[in-house]
This record gives sequence, structure tokens and C-alpha cells, in this order.
Amino acid sequence: MAALVLTIATSPALAQSEPEASETTVNEDVLVERVLWPVFLDPGRCDDVRPEEIVVTEDGVECKVTALDEAPPARVHALLIDNSGSMEPVLGRLERAAIEYVRNTPPDEPVIVTSFANNVVLEAGLSDDRERQIEAIEGLRIGHRTALLDAMYYMMRYIEHRPEPKVMIIFTDTIDNASFGRHDGGQLLSLARSVPDLSVFVVHFKVPIRQSPDASELLDRLTVETGGTYSRAKGGSLRKAFRAIRERLDNQAFISYTPPAFGQGPRDGAPEQDHPSLP
Repeated sequence: MAALVLTIATSPALAQSEPEASETTVNEDVLVERVLWPVFLDPGRCDDVRPEEIVVTEDGVECKVTALDEAPPARVHALLIDNSGSMEPVLGRLERAAIEYVRNTPPDEPVIVTSFANNVVLEAGLSDDRERQIEAIEGLRIGHRTALLDAMYYMMRYIEHRPEPKVMIIFTDTIDNASFGRHDGGQLLSLARSVPDLSVFVVHFKVPIRQSPDASELLDRLTVETGGTYSRAKGGSLRKAFRAIRERLDNQAFISYTPPAFGQGPRDGAPEQDHPSLP
């Protein structure tokens, strides 16, 4: 019996191993020619302010102010409403105050309504449909625990790419006991800094029974760093708190200035921590 032997020769080209991957670094310089920064003009005390009377510094380097725009720009409004169990005594007053804010928002400015208790719930999507937003606020129901940090995180990620200035209003007792736990204070602050033209406003209602963990220090810092306000509302002062937010927005102006060239500031070149990505 004859045996058939089949021999396959491998060509040198096929026998060669794949080339090793090498890391390539791409350096790109970005020139920032103009910065737009929100400021609050105190009514009666800052009338007729001219750009040349304003001093702006970055890391101690004085910048040239090119314009002051006092016309309130169109904005995006995000309402985050805490409907956890501890908020039950004030939910009715909160709903009325939030509805008043929605009704007083310019008709061409979109509003989004989100609640947070055990979960973060989109009650009314971003639109100018005031009837839908009011209906959503009136239909809020009390939950149990509070996912405050989750609500802040996902709302900032939701609106961060909108071109308009952004207003995020958080009504809460500042307790968080239901978030996933992966949003620490540093991550949320980093994310807030990275969202263009974001102003955070907090209306804090102090409930009789305090729990933990308490996020009031984080919320206070968020309002300071974004040019918002932190209000402690008591009972009937809820509407007053919302009116104060509306008044501050109506008196907000924007400064345009030319930043110093890269290398002039003492902190140039220091890397910044990026915010985490969605799963």
C-alpha cells in the first residue's frame, strides 16, 4: 500500500510575525482667543458699567476685557426635585414653587424636570411645553430613599453638550443614601467645571430628622464654583427662594475677555483630572 505524504511549505512572507504595536503621541496646541464668563450685576449698584472698568485676572495675570453683555441670554433650565420620603411634609409647597418658576421662565427657553428618590426619573423631557412640565410636577409622588448624587451626575451629562448657558436647580434636603456610590465629591466638582456655562442653584429644606450621608458641603461648593446660590428655605419661603434665583438670572451678565497666552500663568501645563464617562 502506498502512502501519500502531503507537504505544505510556508512562504517566508507568511511566516513573518506581526509587527509590534508602537505608541504614538500627538501633541496639539489649542489657542483660546476669547472666554465668556457669567457675572452678577447688583441692581442699582452696577449700572452703566463699562468693559474698561472691569479687571479680570487668571493666576495673577491681568486679562483684557473686550465686552460686557447685559442682555440675559436664552438658557436651558434643569429642575431636580427630591421626592424621597423625608420630603413629604414640603412636597406640596415645593410643587407650587417649582410651577411658579416654570411659568415665569421665558417661553422660548427649554426646561427639563427630573425627580429623584430610589431612582432618577425623567418626568418631563427638555422642551418648551409648559403644560407638560407643570403636569409632571403636579404628578410627583413620594418615594423612599434618595439618589441625589446620581441625579446631579446624570443631569450634568445630559445637558453638557447644549450650546446655551445652563441652569441646574436642585431642591433637596441634601441627604444621599441611594446613589450607586461611584460619584464622589471630587468627580462631581470636576464634571461641573467641565460643563460650559453651568450655574448650579440649591434650595435646601431642613427636615426635622437628619440622616447621613449629608451632601450639603458639596452642594455649597458647587454653587460657589459655578456662580449659583445656596438657599436654606423654611416653609413658606420656598417661593421666595425660587424668585431669588429668577432675579439673579435676570441680572446676570457675561464678560468677554482675552486670556493670557499659554506659559504666562504659573499653573500652565498642570494636567486636569477628567470626569468619568458613562458606563
